[in-house]
Amino acid sequence: MRPKTPGMGILFTLFSSLAFFLPHGDLHLRIEAISRSIEQYPDSLELYRSRGELYLQHEQPALAHQDFTTCLTRGLQDSRVLEGMSKSMIPASALDSSLYYIDLALDKDSTNLSAMEWKARILFRFQRFCESGQLYETILTNATSPSPSLFIDASNSWMQCSHRGGYQHAISILKSGIDRIGPLHVLQKELVHHYLQHRDFKNALTMQTALIDHAVNKTIPLYERASIYQVAGQDQEALVDILNALLLFDQLPQSKKDLPGMMHLKQKMETLLIQLRN
Repeated sequence: MRPKTPGMGILFTLFSSLAFFLPHGDLHLRIEAISRSIEQYPDSLELYRSRGELYLQHEQPALAHQDFTTCLTRGLQDSRVLEGMSKSMIPASALDSSLYYIDLALDKDSTNLSAMEWKARILFRFQRFCESGQLYETILTNATSPSPSLFIDASNSWMQCSHRGGYQHAISILKSGIDRIGPLHVLQKELVHHYLQHRDFKNALTMQTALIDHAVNKTIPLYERASIYQVAGQDQEALVDILNALLLFDQLPQSKKDLPGMMHLKQKMETLLIQLRN
């Protein structure tokens, strides 16, 4: 005879124990722990749902799909299960089904920011860039502590949007990210990238200068600004930057200069110097 589904009190104790002993443990250990609990309580659909979510984190979508299918066929059809089902359909050929299930998840809980973010990603994959950008903006409006990647993904959607004003939307989103979470290097770099895409050299140079001002090692950002100056047709300014970058490179410890990435950087800087002197 199979054990009965545990009551809420037992489940709470079970999950609390797992959270206490394995809060940052390896995912496979957490999966094994829940799998043992499923053997003891095979009727607990909440356990299948939790294991499915861990399988997704462990990049095992096929196993996650099995657990979420079990939940759905046995009657657990909440927003988390539907979102997990959508995320378990990773291949491009399953995008239609993934969109179907994430819409069902949002029907269950329209405030689920995680589900909204997943839908925005799917819309981007479908090249529905404007809809993706709009949804990302909704997420950013409602998120209390949005990650830098959210601002970047939102701006990239708007950059691809063919509607008038898409570029300005992308720029304003990145600026709002800097306003909300500070002048992070990754957001400033993305701004430079967008400015260059639209050949807005003035703003690109202004932002790149800010990156140089805050950089501990200024070799790379100086080289990058020299490259922008070159594209903008300001060869004299580019020459000054590349000479300064090479000077700073020579001052680095030999152990750093011998790194493959740094050796490649020096080759690129020397190539740019030759171009500017010709």
